[in-house]
Amino acid sequence: MLFWTVFPILAGVLGVLVMNFILREERLFHLPALHFISRLGFVFGKESGSKVGLRILHFLIGIAFAYLYLALFKTVPGFRNPGVFMIIMMFGFIGIVHGVLSMMFMVVATDERMPIRPEGNFEPAEMISYILAYLGYGATVGLVIGIASKFFS
Repeated sequence: MLFWTVFPILAGVLGVLVMNFILREERLFHLPALHFISRLGFVFGKESGSKVGLRILHFLIGIAFAYLYLALFKTVPGFRNPGVFMIIMMFGFIGIVHGVLSMMFMVVATDERMPIRPEGNFEPAEMISYILAYLGYGATVGLVIGIASKFFS
């Protein structure tokens, strides 16, 4: 019971922290600035919203997706006792797919309303930033779930 309640919450929070680190420390990784929270606000149609509220929403969405990642992983047939590295790899792959789908959603949802760049498209370096951020999110969620599955399930 603890495995399905506490660990996805911890994994989601840590995953969002890693994602935010990658997206906020673009100078460290030589990537462009992304304004991710502003983009998230424009998905909901708010031109000026509370940054704190949007950050809290981002953490809650991250926790929800950690549960979804775990549910997707548990439905994969053939994995009875995968190692921690395999779990990290699978969750990282799910994170990459999630990143590509979220970029497509962001372009469609913010096409007309977003003043950051009216055309709503992503530059190649921005795409790499998002993919790395979601890969980091997925790998972190996989690390927490992998360690938890070895010790607590």
